[in-house]
This record gives sequence, structure tokens and C-alpha cells, in this order.
Amino acid sequence: MFLNRIVPEKGAHYLIEAYNRIGRDDVKQVIGGNVDPRDRYLDSLGTLAGNNENTVFTGYLTDEEVREMYSNAYLFVLPSDLEGMPAVVLEAMSHRCPVLVSDIQECTDIIRTADHEYGYVHKASDVDDLAAGGTRPLLLRAHGHAKKTLFKPTFRFRRIRRCLAARAVRELPL
Repeated sequence: MFLNRIVPEKGAHYLIEAYNRIGRDDVKQVIGGNVDPRDRYLDSLGTLAGNNENTVFTGYLTDEEVREMYSNAYLFVLPSDLEGMPAVVLEAMSHRCPVLVSDIQECTDIIRTADHEYGYVHKASDVDDLAAGGTRPLLLRAHGHAKKTLFKPTFRFRRIRRCLAARAVRELPL
């Protein structure tokens, strides 16, 4: 599942390509989010998806629909090339949804701590690695396991605020 703005830098095209390579018909691929109607990117995603009935474009989703999507998702994927602080990853994790993110620092800073990883990582812009990430045996079992162990309520506001403050200090120009 991909829920975000439908723009090229978020990488939905990588996800569709990876899904097509995996060739599974027992798992639907859901692409949801806002799109600028003047933008042709959504058209290119539709072309890339082809006639695959298992790829579903939802468009805008209400908060209730988003919660429902997370609760039923097998895996949340954010294959971004460029991010600021991707709150959507925190949102997925808060719903105890397993996450697979690109290896850009903005994503890995969220899912990795000194002693644990709270999600899975693929090489940014690498469709083969993204496809492999979606087929790892651990990931195939991740949803049930994650609800019990991986996504304990570790992401408290104070902790997130401290992490963001530490990151901001690291990035200050000298």
C-alpha cells in the first residue's frame, strides 16, 4: 500500500514496477493520495499498471478510510527519492502496519534506533531491490508478527521531538 501525494519524487512508479515484477495475484496493490488534476504523472502510473486488476488507485481518502486501509494493509511502502520528515511512515507505524522505506536518511532515521529496526529498507530508486523487499519471507509474515512485537508504542511525542531536535542540530551549518 502507498498513501501519499501522487508526485514523482514519492516513487509510486517504482512500487508499480516492483509489483509487476513480483507477479502476485493474491495481494492487491493500493495507491492512494491526492493528485493535481493538471499533472500527467497519474496517467503515466495508470499506463505503467496496465490492465492489472490488482492495482487500485483510490484517490483522496478520508481519515476513516485511511485508518481502515492501514488496519488491513499487508505492508506500507514509501519508495521516495526525496523526503523531508515523512510523517506518513510514522502514521503507518502508529497503526502497527509494517513499513518498507527507501534508504534515504529521512526515512531510515525514523525506523532505525541504536538497537532496533522498526521496518524494512530498500535501496532508493532500485526497483529490483524494492521487489525483493516485498517478497522476503519475513515480510510475508510481518503483518501478524508486527502487531505483537515490532511496533511497540515506542514513538512517543517527546522522543520524536528529541530526535528531530538532535537531527536539526546535526544539520546546522557551521
